Amino acid sequence: MFGLKSWNQIKRSQKVISVLFKYGLNPKLTPPKKLRLALEELGPTFVKFGQILSTRPDFLPPEFIKELENQTKKRLILLKSPLFINQDPLFWLLFCGRS
Repeated sequence: MFGLKSWNQIKRSQKVISVLFKYGLNPKLTPPKKLRLALEELGPTFVKFGQILSTRPDFLPPEFIKELENQTKKRLILLKSPLFINQDPLFWLLFCGRS
C-alpha cells in the first residue's frame, strides 16, 4: 500500500506539523521567536529558508526580519571561530551569503 518513500514523507510531515503546533501554541513566545525556533528545530534546510526570508522585507514584517537576522549572525560567529577550518570563499558564498 505505502512504499518506504511514502512512509518517510508521512513521518516527516508529521514532524513538521508537530513542531509548528509546539511553537504556535506557546503563549510565552513572540511570533517572530516562534518562527525562528521552529525553523531551527526542523533542521538546516528550514534554517536556510529563514535566512533567505530575512533578506526579503517585502515578505515579512520588520520584527520577523530582525529575529531571523539575529539567527544568521549567531551562525556566522560560530563559523568564523578558530575551530572552524573551512575558509573556502565558495563555502561562504553558498552557506553564508557572503564572501
